[in-house]
Amino acid sequence: MKLNKESVTGITKLAGAHSTLSFMILVDGTEAYQLYHRNIKEVITILDVVEEFLCINTHPKIPSTKHEWLKAKQSIAKEDTRLRKKVRQELAQQYSEEAAKLYDYSLLVSDYMWSTGIGFKNNITTSVANEITVLSKDYGIDKMSIGTFLCNPSPKTSRLLLKSIVEYYDRPTFFLSYSHTDSKFVDALSEIIEGASARVWRDKKSMDIADSISEKLENAISDSDYFCLILSAKSISSPWVQREYRAALQLQIKKGIPRILPILVEDVEIPTFLKDIKYADFSRNFDIGMGELLKLLKKE
Repeated sequence: MKLNKESVTGITKLAGAHSTLSFMILVDGTEAYQLYHRNIKEVITILDVVEEFLCINTHPKIPSTKHEWLKAKQSIAKEDTRLRKKVRQELAQQYSEEAAKLYDYSLLVSDYMWSTGIGFKNNITTSVANEITVLSKDYGIDKMSIGTFLCNPSPKTSRLLLKSIVEYYDRPTFFLSYSHTDSKFVDALSEIIEGASARVWRDKKSMDIADSISEKLENAISDSDYFCLILSAKSISSPWVQREYRAALQLQIKKGIPRILPILVEDVEIPTFLKDIKYADFSRNFDIGMGELLKLLKKE
């Protein structure tokens, strides 16, 4: 599944509803039912809608009266813990690990909001705030939005973070296929592309140690809007680059995307299979090459 505006919104709302449900369970005394009474209808509505959209079971059987609620809290708390693990597993299996990680992040944000704001203090450590800061950057969230949320965790500031994530997944995605000998050039190109509000996928920063390399690459190419083929003496002879190009070409023929964008970084002979595709020439001057790349993108 390519995460888009609708699926990202569904996953973040799902995590928010699960987090709210958790804190309904964890709060003791008279506040417990007050919190439950204020939020339960909205939570159930969100869970039902998201369940239908994602086609997964998203919530336990929830008691409808105060007496039943207080009596069943302990068993529901255990079920809630199992539910989070189950939903995360289903998101990973039916969609992607990226979807599961987005669910984890959204839970972290919502749990932090409930624990440090809304009257419930000191249940979350500083390390959680640091983790939110690090993970937020992976979703292109600016420092001001992160700082505002951490200083004032509330439904309003958490929605700003989640809104930023939706906008992040709405950006065009560039897959960079290259030889590692061209990493310095790719670093510079990535910085400019990301600065222009686009997403960049490259193996160096986008893969985890435990990932299946071939599966991760194929999924990333499939989810990309543009396939940037970095052409140099090393990349042209690289079996991995050739494999990535063939995967991108097959997807383009089948789906129409990704759009293949050759990028020449050295004065080499253009491979025969690319000669009929317009390319951006960075071999003489980086700025001139970037101008040519932007022209190709504008023709889309």
